[in-house]
Amino acid sequence: MTKPPIEELASRLPRIDEGLIREHVERLPERYFELFDAETVCSHLEALAGLAPAKPVEVLLSVLGAGRVEITVLAFDYPGEFSLITGLLAASGFNILAGDVFTYAAAAAQAGRRPRPGRRAAPDPLRRRRIIDHFAGSIAERTPLELWAHTLRRRFVEALALLERGDEASAGAARQRINELVAERLASLDLPAQAVLYPVEIQVREQEDGRTVLRVVAQDTPAFLYALSTALALRGIFIDHIRIRTAHNRIEDEFSFLDAQGRPIASALLLDQVRLTVCETIGGATAARR
Repeated sequence: MTKPPIEELASRLPRIDEGLIREHVERLPERYFELFDAETVCSHLEALAGLAPAKPVEVLLSVLGAGRVEITVLAFDYPGEFSLITGLLAASGFNILAGDVFTYAAAAAQAGRRPRPGRRAAPDPLRRRRIIDHFAGSIAERTPLELWAHTLRRRFVEALALLERGDEASAGAARQRINELVAERLASLDLPAQAVLYPVEIQVREQEDGRTVLRVVAQDTPAFLYALSTALALRGIFIDHIRIRTAHNRIEDEFSFLDAQGRPIASALLLDQVRLTVCETIGGATAARR
């Protein structure tokens, strides 16, 4: 579907602030509305409407059958958040087979009166950037699904509550905890040795909106998205949108990036750093399996 009229969504969601509906429609790309039908968009809006500093994340889960599960993470946006999300999923034993990640565009400048001198304007909660991270995959654990889902949701709330505090010490504590969980998970796996690297194909192109898109085709490795997004975040590069596809032990992922100031990456040097980080991540993950 194309972007629906705001009035149409408002009629479906009479209890949701129309301002949030407007932000949702105007700040998400067309691809989001092409991927999700109106009913799903409404479920996302209902979840996003429930976000607050005391509850910065909502996790929706649906069972597809045959061991397949869909997970949608809806939350406020934080620097380096994607790496924490993929880390939590990897640590839980969730194998991502497909995914589409969306982030609200930066809010347009607000019109209206300026605050009086010496007084800061209160932030408008409707203007906060939000994320919709949708994943489909399989669960390796034998734990009952309800218990697995409860543990996953609890870990998400704990991690993002730390990010919501807004200080580096709390963010560092969240990263440290997730590093530990991922390390524990990887240590428990009996991974086959890999004799050679799968050929890595990296393509770069510019989108009409000015974003730089990088396409990676390579061998799938455990916690690849977590390792890559963490390495990029350490370089001040953050994943804005992503399309994930995994088939026959091969990943075909497309990323668009933003710099630390939330701007599209135009620097050739920075793009070279992105390419190098991808290669180092795949090489490091493969070496760890030998």
